[in-house]
Amino acid sequence: MVKNIPKDRLVLETDSPFLTPEPFRGKENKPEYVEYVYKKVADLWQMSMEEVEKIIDENEMKLLNWQEVEIPSKEIGKMIMEKLKKVDQMAYIRFATVYLDFNSINDFEKLLVDLKNNG
Repeated sequence: MVKNIPKDRLVLETDSPFLTPEPFRGKENKPEYVEYVYKKVADLWQMSMEEVEKIIDENEMKLLNWQEVEIPSKEIGKMIMEKLKKVDQMAYIRFATVYLDFNSINDFEKLLVDLKNNG
């Protein structure tokens, strides 16, 4: 699943007490175990640990610097739509059918024409 998450959207944490990474599976999770998660992501992305840390740190800073206390779901939806449009047009269309409020088939057709013409 991590392979399919856009690199600018992933953050990592170890707050889940029973979702311990290998080689500590079955034991209580600890913050210092996040290093193993970073190593796994580096392996999946075929990048160095330093590169992964830089990307994840930047993503975390984006969230921490968000002006609102809570990120509205509509804003999260917009972020997802923008990214999907660039990386997977079929996933974009599927998401759009749920996320956007189409009042008619013509509205949906406009979305498809725009996607086809402007990608």
